[in-house]
Amino acid sequence: MDEIWPNPNNNIDVAQVYEVERLAELEKGTWVTLNMISSIDGSITSGELSGGLSKGFNELGDKMVFQALRASADYILVGANTARIEKYDTPKVDNKTKARRLERGQAENPRLILISGSLNFNDGDRFLENKSLKEKSSQPIIYTGKNAPQEKMLELESRAEVRQLKTLTVDMKEVLKDFTDKKILLEGGPTLNGQMMKANLIDEICLTLSPIITNENGPEIFRNIVNNSESISNPNDGNDISGNSSFYNMELVRVLKDNDGMLFLRLLKK
Repeated sequence: MDEIWPNPNNNIDVAQVYEVERLAELEKGTWVTLNMISSIDGSITSGELSGGLSKGFNELGDKMVFQALRASADYILVGANTARIEKYDTPKVDNKTKARRLERGQAENPRLILISGSLNFNDGDRFLENKSLKEKSSQPIIYTGKNAPQEKMLELESRAEVRQLKTLTVDMKEVLKDFTDKKILLEGGPTLNGQMMKANLIDEICLTLSPIITNENGPEIFRNIVNNSESISNPNDGNDISGNSSFYNMELVRVLKDNDGMLFLRLLKK
């Protein structure tokens, strides 16, 4: 992979580049990075779909970036529906990365945060079935609203840490108050991305731009960036989230390119 802007350089070490950038943010308090992949025409799906929103796009370069970003994250934030569709598992990193994380004072692995209004999870959801879930620190943290079904909360007690807010919808600003000075990697889906953007909670976007045109009316990176007085309650994805600010501009600060023609953009909040 090559850096093509602002400092052209061939055959860079992807893991090192992303680690250096992540470490530079350690002194800035809570930091939220959105990582997404998109086609040229703005879709986050392709016709090659096989059970996941972005599987049709995945190439080696994107997988390298995906792993590099997870390597330094304290938490991975994702909507419930995205976690189901993409077949999420309990996040794990390799032994070398674990050692580096422990040296920095982080947990061995990042922990999953899920947003769900309905708590409609399936028995086959791997992030709830992994044997490592016997350890509390490996269990996903699930945020839900005050009307969440109590019987479902009881069902999840042994496999997840469920945090019920006092509001009807899950206010993402309230959620982030629980993670002061932590590095959070946001991985979608579009509804959650839109609400995080609207609430001015995204500090950085790492966008992989695939050189394909899907010619499909698929989901985009951000959905429902609504007016300040509105909120989102999406029965289709099980997420129930809200925010109360406006969206903002981003500044492009770095571009990488791989042999497949994919571009890897890093953008920071101005």
